[in-house]
Amino acid sequence: GRVDLKDALIALAQRGITRVFSEGGPRVGAALIAQDLADEVVIFTAPKPHGRGAPALSTEARTILADPARYTLVEDAKLGPDRMRRYERVL
Repeated sequence: GRVDLKDALIALAQRGITRVFSEGGPRVGAALIAQDLADEVVIFTAPKPHGRGAPALSTEARTILADPARYTLVEDAKLGPDRMRRYERVL
């Protein structure tokens, strides 16, 4: 079955774990964003595709990040040939 992300994060918080680093791939990342469970999102992109060239996040997740009512782009930096964008959820 699938893990209920909200329940999992609540269980972690009850144990004192209030920060989680997720590198679970596009589906996990998109689910965290779509369910308003990600307070901060950091995305690294490279000029050349890696692996199969699939996007790191779904179109829905990218649309949510671009919505100023939900997320704010707080940092946009070029790191060598790569780019790092950091978003914070609007509270």
